[in-house]
Amino acid sequence: MPLLISEVESLVIARVAPNNAFGAWILGDMHSRPALVDAAKKSALASFAEATQAEEFMQLPAAWLEELLASDELAISTEEAAFTAIQRWHAAQRPPPDNGVVRTLLSRVRWALMDREYVREHVNAHPMVVANAMILATAFQEAVFGAKPLP
Repeated sequence: MPLLISEVESLVIARVAPNNAFGAWILGDMHSRPALVDAAKKSALASFAEATQAEEFMQLPAAWLEELLASDELAISTEEAAFTAIQRWHAAQRPPPDNGVVRTLLSRVRWALMDREYVREHVNAHPMVVANAMILATAFQEAVFGAKPLP
């Protein structure tokens, strides 16, 4: 049986793509298959914007999303993609995640790299951001001045 399981895992890994990466990650985690989990993470990191369009993205635990956003291997064309992913994930959670979880996720966005107009039009008034505005102030001041703001 172990040989059969290993063979099936290899076949699944060979078919991991951005549109099914999160489903594969969930499956690999559920069945304790680290190689499948690693392949799924790599696919999601390499094509993050595409991967986040999959329905399974909405089922990810916050810690998994934070792991992806924190990774140096995350391939996104703009930071707006990271914010949009958090926004979509947040809107799908029932019950909504607590502010600590949201703050952790928002702290992974490189705010200073975002387009000014995008921030004005899509970020500033978003309830998720308004409730956690200090995280933006901290991130911006660290990026611009190299230090955290005073309390």
